[in-house]
Amino acid sequence: MDHEFSSLIRDFVDETTPLIEQIGKSFLEIERLWKLKTFPKDIFPSVLSDLHTVKGNSAMMGFTPIQSVAHAMEDLCVVLQKKTFESPDTASLLLEGGDLLLHMIQEAPHGEVEEGPAQNYVQKINQHTEKLNERRKSPERRTGQEWRTRKDRRETKERRNITAPKGSSTSQREKGFGKTNDTIRIDFQKLDTLLETVGEGVIAHSALVESHRQILNHYGNNEEISSLEQTILLLGKNLKDLQRTLMDARLLPMSSIFSRFPRVVRDLSVEMKKTVSLSITGEETRLDKRIIDRIGEPLLHLIRNTMAHGIEETKERISQGKKEEGTISLSAQQLSDRVVVTIQDDGRGLDIKKIKKKAKEDGIDVDALSEEEVKRLIFRSGLSTQEHVSKLAGRGVGLDVVAHIVSQLGGSVDVSSKEGEGTRFDLNLPLTVTLLRCLLVEVDTEVFAIPLSEVVETARTTHSQVHQLSKRNVLRWRGEVVPISDLGDLMGTVSSNAQKRGFFVFVATSGQKRAMRVDRVLGHQDVVAKQLDDFLGKPDVISGGTILGNGQVVFMLDVPRIIEQGIFETRTVQSNSFEEKSM
Repeated sequence: MDHEFSSLIRDFVDETTPLIEQIGKSFLEIERLWKLKTFPKDIFPSVLSDLHTVKGNSAMMGFTPIQSVAHAMEDLCVVLQKKTFESPDTASLLLEGGDLLLHMIQEAPHGEVEEGPAQNYVQKINQHTEKLNERRKSPERRTGQEWRTRKDRRETKERRNITAPKGSSTSQREKGFGKTNDTIRIDFQKLDTLLETVGEGVIAHSALVESHRQILNHYGNNEEISSLEQTILLLGKNLKDLQRTLMDARLLPMSSIFSRFPRVVRDLSVEMKKTVSLSITGEETRLDKRIIDRIGEPLLHLIRNTMAHGIEETKERISQGKKEEGTISLSAQQLSDRVVVTIQDDGRGLDIKKIKKKAKEDGIDVDALSEEEVKRLIFRSGLSTQEHVSKLAGRGVGLDVVAHIVSQLGGSVDVSSKEGEGTRFDLNLPLTVTLLRCLLVEVDTEVFAIPLSEVVETARTTHSQVHQLSKRNVLRWRGEVVPISDLGDLMGTVSSNAQKRGFFVFVATSGQKRAMRVDRVLGHQDVVAKQLDDFLGKPDVISGGTILGNGQVVFMLDVPRIIEQGIFETRTVQSNSFEEKSM
């Protein structure tokens, strides 16, 4: 749609959508409280206020279907706030109205909203109101209007001044000209391109620093070179500030994705005939838009898995002395440059015996695995302990998708569980997938980058404590037995000098550790991560690439994939000891 009011319609959609989403959340909570025989009297005032605002806004913009649905729902809520409890049919009708409002608001940017669905729903809701013996009357309408606050009146008046049609009086339109707006809209692709351009500038700055070093070594220091150094330092600071600002502009609150799940849990509860509530915290935590766009599917899989495998049937919960209502907690918190998203339930927990039995049937030697490694088998493709296949579980898909997508994003998944008490999944994600601080290492003259968030420490090798265990080379490190991988073996660059590599790099993710043998540790550096085109082909242990200041292309290692695949150095090595050296 492209005409003189298109920008106003976008403003209307942006302002009204959060109100409708909040109305939907409130209806879910009302339904939950009704099921628990609790009167949700404190919820209706805010619902009525939001419905009244939606009704007023849509009326001013000429979207009559949205107005009529909001008006009918407002009248019904006026009736319901006087009743202690209501039937599941009433709750379903409210939720249906919330879905319809959201659907119509999504149609609004195209310029027209279909009247048919709105008319059918209004007729249905009016009939339901009559069944409650509380027909809509003018006094009731006035009651609904009482929930319109002074702020609502003021905002509506200002909106009328701004959004008045072209035929309105000049004085009315001019009243809105004094207002200012501190926000503008920008296409995310443009922001992405801008950040990539700044990233190229950072790479060019690194090359400039290297050139300055060479000039300094060749000509020595003088006034001009010293001035050049100060300019380079200032340029670097400005580039970092610009990059940091752009990165911040890409971050979105987790509420943009968490808001989907209350309805998902509600619908699954109805379908599976379980009583489950969803608790959400940390909605204000922010994460890169590219990660948020991709993390929705893994979270949906985990919630479905929790509903199907974790939360027990009502009779089973009661027999175990638990509350009839199961609980799922969804939270997010930022820890330094990482964000941890947690899904936890109070269900039956993982059945270790069933997992081992299924794994043995698949040919896995579970006797050689620790309990933590057994738990991680649930992320193996095709492994499911569900006895009966359904739409939600038992098809052997889902959790392997979770592990794969999270790994692609540079994150990891941890699982912890206690039988009879529940299961917890922790998704450890980078704050951004664009700018990463990495450790640079060298193997057989090739340089590789390892995300610093997954590096524990480095250790210099001398005469070692490397041993053979089940044909695997392992290392005793701080009281733990850690498997060893040779980075040359992983990358296909192994040479005759492989046994003389000078360092171990200890990496960890998802509670598991590995020691990787490398020739040299070059230091750490901020790099601009770039995705590799699929048609180029790449080893599974590579997550992307970057360009250093000298123009060298460097591959970035996918640590979770290295650990998950369990690629170990298998050839016999002489016993060496090593001196531990922290980074």
